[in-house]
Amino acid sequence: MQVQDAQKALISDTAIHSKNRRRTQMSAYTHFTPIERGHLAASLKGGKAQACIAAELGRSESTISREIRRNGGS
Repeated sequence: MQVQDAQKALISDTAIHSKNRRRTQMSAYTHFTPIERGHLAASLKGGKAQACIAAELGRSESTISREIRRNGGS
């Protein structure tokens, strides 16, 4: 029975830490600034790849893709 109790405690402790980690990661979210949106628009118009734009802005490729999709870009 002691092994099962230890496993339950470990699972519970892991869940608490995971929940706190998610909360911390979510609070780091930042919106695109008007300057970043301008850079994104100009870069897309200039034919730059999303991966290149992501590197220039220090954002992930999925963030760039999501921003384009949300704002009607192509």
